[in-house]
Amino acid sequence: MVEKLAKVLDVNTDSKHPPFQVGKTKVFCVLEAHQALEAGRSKALYKSVITLQRYCLGYSVRTRYQRKRRSSIRIQAIWRSWSCWNRYQRIIRRERAAVTVQRTTRGFLARKQVRRMRAATIIQSFVRGWLVRREYSANTLSFEHDVSYVGSLDDRSTTESSISLSESISMKDRKNTTISFQSSVTSDQSSGEYMGDDGSISIRSSSRFSRKKMIEEYEPPKQIPNEYEIVWECGLLGLYFESDPVSGMPIVRRVHESLSNCADIFEVSRGDVLLAVGKVKVKKGDIRRILTLLQEVQKPVRLHFLRNPTESFRLRSGSLELLGEEDYEVLWKEGVPLGLGFRPDPSTGYPCVLQSQGNQLLPGMFNVRAGDHLVFINEFSTQGVRFQKVIDILESGPRPAVLRFRHTDLVEDPHQQLDQTISLNSSVLSNPQDDSHSMGMSRLTRPSRVSMNPKNDHSLYYITWKEEDGPLGIVVKQESTSYYPRVINVKSEGAVTRESQKNRVEIGDVLLSINNNNISKMGFGAAMKLLQKGPKPLLLMFQRPRTSLSMTARTL
Repeated sequence: MVEKLAKVLDVNTDSKHPPFQVGKTKVFCVLEAHQALEAGRSKALYKSVITLQRYCLGYSVRTRYQRKRRSSIRIQAIWRSWSCWNRYQRIIRRERAAVTVQRTTRGFLARKQVRRMRAATIIQSFVRGWLVRREYSANTLSFEHDVSYVGSLDDRSTTESSISLSESISMKDRKNTTISFQSSVTSDQSSGEYMGDDGSISIRSSSRFSRKKMIEEYEPPKQIPNEYEIVWECGLLGLYFESDPVSGMPIVRRVHESLSNCADIFEVSRGDVLLAVGKVKVKKGDIRRILTLLQEVQKPVRLHFLRNPTESFRLRSGSLELLGEEDYEVLWKEGVPLGLGFRPDPSTGYPCVLQSQGNQLLPGMFNVRAGDHLVFINEFSTQGVRFQKVIDILESGPRPAVLRFRHTDLVEDPHQQLDQTISLNSSVLSNPQDDSHSMGMSRLTRPSRVSMNPKNDHSLYYITWKEEDGPLGIVVKQESTSYYPRVINVKSEGAVTRESQKNRVEIGDVLLSINNNNISKMGFGAAMKLLQKGPKPLLLMFQRPRTSLSMTARTL
């Protein structure tokens, strides 16, 4: 063993003795062998220490890393859980808030709709009750009076109640809301006497005499004054009717000359009573049937009226004023866009026309210009009314409606206007034969309305231009010294050759108005545009020169 160890240690010494000597209990070695053993022991010890340290350090580092990793994973898990929970809570709160807002809004709108429906029901119940009570009271009033009829007159009295019928809207459940132009009439109080077709009469009496005695003692007059007839040939009638709450007869509440195609419209006044449509007599409380008849009656037709001798109707007729010098009217029909823009005018309190590209299919629209004021909507005055309220009334109001406008511009120097043969926007009021009137004025106002009634002036006459007539059949030219166009040629075709008005228009006659609208106010250009593109029928009024009339009188 000692030899093996010596070989392993490979100890070389200079001594004569071997490096190791084995005793009984000990091993003796030389110094070099002892040093070699110590170096081997130190080396082995070093390796062992290194191994132990490696294992210990690896274990400690590994355990520290694992502990930190577990801690970070736990912290991340807790943080992520809290953030997800917080995000989820925000989403839940937002959804709950949205549901709450939607629930509150929908509940508010539903309650508002219910309240509106309830209010509308209450208003409708009151209005319908009032209408029924009014009709019942009118019928009761008619039976309380002792009324006698003889001959062809009906067995009903006359009363008044307010009803209006529009041109295109039926009277079904609608009263005092719309305007009737193809049919309309009103009157304050019916006359005490009416003449029948066979000379029979009806007498209203509150006396206690019997009907037989009254009829025997009464002598019927040969002719009833204050009664007159007009001929409605075609187009719009231009009258607004209501039923008198006292007499029950249709009475004329408003007369719209500028919207009428009836040549005899100037004969009718506010408060006149409609007695008959053709051969159909008007009965008490029969305004619905009469207005429907006026819409469907075959034209031409004669309308029989009774003038109202009292001023009671005019005192009751409300705030609607007569048509002024600068005023004109437009008929806004059902289902037809108006085509006008408005803006408020603080200086006057009226809505002002912002853009005048109106719908030319509406009667009277050719008169509208930018800057004109909207004065009335039916009988509702717009002065001082909040602008948004006026717009709401225009948007949601009944149709058809009459819109009254007022011109605000002034006429410039007539010398400048007469140079323009295409468009005369305004003119002075003068006799068409007096062409030199007011030529020296530098600034003029719009002319006042003139009376265009042929019964007052025999030089005036009308012709009607219908759609089926084709062309008008005349050529007009505006002279440089006149505000009115003059006929320079009459053709053998068109409306002027119709049998009812043949040979009526002659060369040299002056065209004064179209649908009772003065051409001097319209302007030559607007008048020609209306004749070319305006809706038919058109009512044209001419004036024969005074010289022709005087020569005719001398010849006769």
